[in-house]
This record gives sequence, structure tokens and C-alpha cells, in this order.
Amino acid sequence: MSAQSKTDSGHVAVHLAGSGAPELNARQRKYDLLHHEYRLEWLSAAVPTYSCGTPVCAHDVRNMRTHSEAALALGISTNSVDLTDAAYLAELDAFASQVSA
Repeated sequence: MSAQSKTDSGHVAVHLAGSGAPELNARQRKYDLLHHEYRLEWLSAAVPTYSCGTPVCAHDVRNMRTHSEAALALGISTNSVDLTDAAYLAELDAFASQVSA
């Protein structure tokens, strides 16, 4: 069963009863915030590089750092993480284990 409502901006929001949406939202938020923490650690390297080995240019480092710091400071979830990417989720879980140890 679903219900619809209008948001303040006039968009239609669909609410699905029993959809697990709150759990999905909590999971998305958890991994998005971990993603930004992980990215800040990656960007703190002397010369951060992409997985292909290409160094990240200084402008991109500043831009990504600014966005991740803002996301963490505001506590926002930006759907930065694809929750179907099991390999990246495992990488984030491993990072979380290191940070909490």
C-alpha cells in the first residue's frame, strides 16, 4: 500500500507502507558518512592517486575535501554510495573496523 503527499516544493513524495524505507535510509546514511570519512583519509596522503594510478590534481583534492568536510559537519547523506556495490561496502566496513579499533 502506498500514499502520496506533496512536499513544500510541490514535488510528489510516495510513502510505501512496510517497504523498509527507514532501514534503507539508515543504511544509505551510514555508508555515505563512512564514504566521506574514508575519502578524507585518502585525500590526506602526500599525493593521493586514483585507483588507476593517476594523481589527483590539487583543485580536485580541495573540492572533494571541502564537500566531504561539509557533508560530515552537517551530517548529511548525499547518496554517494551505491548500496549494490558489495566490494565497496566491504572496503568501507574494513575502514570502519580500523577506525574503531
